[in-house]
Amino acid sequence: RYGMVVLTKDCKAETSKQALIKMRQELVTAGQDSDKDLYAVHHDDDTSFKGEFKQYVEHEKLKQTDTGGYDPQNNSVTERRHRSVKEVFKAMLLEATGGIGYYNALWGPGIVHAFDCVNNVDWADGHNPSVALTGTARSYDDNSFRFGQSVYYHVAKEVRDDAWMTPGQLGIWVGYSNRIKGGNKVVPVEWDGKSQLYKLSGTIHVHHCINTCDDDNDFP
Repeated sequence: RYGMVVLTKDCKAETSKQALIKMRQELVTAGQDSDKDLYAVHHDDDTSFKGEFKQYVEHEKLKQTDTGGYDPQNNSVTERRHRSVKEVFKAMLLEATGGIGYYNALWGPGIVHAFDCVNNVDWADGHNPSVALTGTARSYDDNSFRFGQSVYYHVAKEVRDDAWMTPGQLGIWVGYSNRIKGGNKVVPVEWDGKSQLYKLSGTIHVHHCINTCDDDNDFP
């Protein structure tokens, strides 16, 4: 019951193949049982899962089934997860903005974080998907970051644009990093005086960030 999601720019067969490879890699590398791997693939019956995708699945000797056309009841586990993740993301947006829609543009990293949240909480039956897969539980406390929170993230001296760039840059916290141990994912923001709007950049992975309202913390 461990859910995974990969953001893609299109639904071409080659893109779907690369997404499957990333998911398979996460399943194997995150799991406490290194011998546990993907054994079957179930999907809708469309061109996204033909060509290069089908060739990869056959080469890897994976079982492949489809819905025989779009049929939500034929893949009920995934459909229930989709509904759960959408509700979690809507709740995160409501908490972050009070429902005014300012962060709708963050739907991509938001959906990824929503999947992560569903994986890392105890379900009604006591099952925790992340614990079942990895053997460890994520700990939360009052200092844990929340989706949409305004933060300052640290930029190392070696990668600053110039000598006048400050080490703390403004960003929006959008999740935990899967690249940096103990790190975070942040969307940098920059104020555009001409348009009177904040410009969003692509998601980056950082070691350190702090709450913009926390005056007691400094960057390491």
